[in-house]
Amino acid sequence: MEEGDELVYLRASLHGPAGQLLWYLGPQVTLADFIRLLCKHFGTMDQAEQFCTELQTRHRRDGEMLQELYNNICHLMSLAYPGLTTDLCNVVGRDAFLEALGNPSLRVRTLEKVSTTMEGTLRIVLNLEDLDKSKKAEAKAMVGPQDKVVEEPGKRKDVSAKV
Repeated sequence: MEEGDELVYLRASLHGPAGQLLWYLGPQVTLADFIRLLCKHFGTMDQAEQFCTELQTRHRRDGEMLQELYNNICHLMSLAYPGLTTDLCNVVGRDAFLEALGNPSLRVRTLEKVSTTMEGTLRIVLNLEDLDKSKKAEAKAMVGPQDKVVEEPGKRKDVSAKV
């Protein structure tokens, strides 16, 4: 297929905001110019710094599942550092995920378990959170009946009574 045909097919297939870019182009535009303009308006290459900032400032929302947070951190990592899958990216992603938890104690306990991958870190955090929940439930179940202050009419006297 020739470049002219490719440009015609590309122009015909665009709709919405991408199709509106055609208004900016003159009749002598090349396929390379058109692709460059599309990348500038819809690509993420010039937005990497913005995604890095989002990654550093991401915090877990109330009621947000760990898997949702993890997926969002992975997505931001791929946008902030496109194409990189090195050990350094795993460390940066892991640290961003642990910071986003907003729980310093959980962060330290997770780091003590030493995981070099984001997936391993997620598994550790899931296990530690489950352990924390079961400990809280166990502690709550072990709490016995509370003492209650009973007041007699006309007198104020503390008497312990089981409820």
